[in-house]
Parts: sequence; structure tokens; C-alpha cells
Amino acid sequence: MKLVYRWMIIVCMLFVCGCAGSSRQQAAVEPASVQKIQQMTEEQRSFAVVLTQSMCSSCRDVRSMLSAWKEKHSGIIYMVTLDEAVTDREKELLQQLFPDFYATPGVYYMRKGAASSRFWSSDYKTCEDDFAAWLQLQEKQAS
Repeated sequence: MKLVYRWMIIVCMLFVCGCAGSSRQQAAVEPASVQKIQQMTEEQRSFAVVLTQSMCSSCRDVRSMLSAWKEKHSGIIYMVTLDEAVTDREKELLQQLFPDFYATPGVYYMRKGAASSRFWSSDYKTCEDDFAAWLQLQEKQAS
């Protein structure tokens, strides 16, 4: 009888543990304006931001890479699409926030309100693992 009781407990435990949901936070790529990025930097937040354009082929590769990245990782990446009504004032803000930014795509990690690192790749289609490692390192250094 003890043996049957033990097996029933083991089976019940497997059901309970097997049905537990994943605790991984869902990853997201959120659109953001230049003003939102400026506000987040003024709040001394740490986050990743991607500066893109609609018709840029490398930007399309970055968006494709981020789509694959979202499936396996957690976190939020903010994406600013520069051809969506960026004013002269916003261009000045971009130069202040990202002094070395000259071409899209620009992939940056903002640590406590300042651009601390830029991610570079010769092929954004195949750099998902490199991007994930870079982002993990930046988040670790920010905390």
C-alpha cells in the first residue's frame, strides 16, 4: 500500500510541476519617438534602442534579426524609425544623445541616461547570438 501511495504522490508532483508556466518575460520591440527616448534618458534609465529607416536594407535585416531574437529572449528594445516625421529639433536631440551616429541602423545601449555602447555587425541577418550576448553584457554592467 505504501508503494502505491508513493507512486500516486510522484505522479501528482509530475502533473503539478509539468503544468507550471514559464516565468520568462516576453520580449518586445516597441516603437518609440525621439522625445520618448529623451525622456527615458532624463530619467536615467538603462535600455536598448535601435535607430532605423523604412527603406534601409540593413535596417530590414536588423528588424528580421530582432524578430528572431524576440522568440528566444526577454527584454524590451525601443525602435525609433527616423523617416517618420523627424524634425530639425529631433535631429539635434539625436546628435546630442548619440554623438557617433551617422548612418542607420544604429543599435545602442543607454546606461543611466547616456549612450554607453554601440552594437556593430557586418551582417545583421546572422548576428542574433552576438546581439543577445552583447545585450546581456550591457544589462549586466548596467545593474
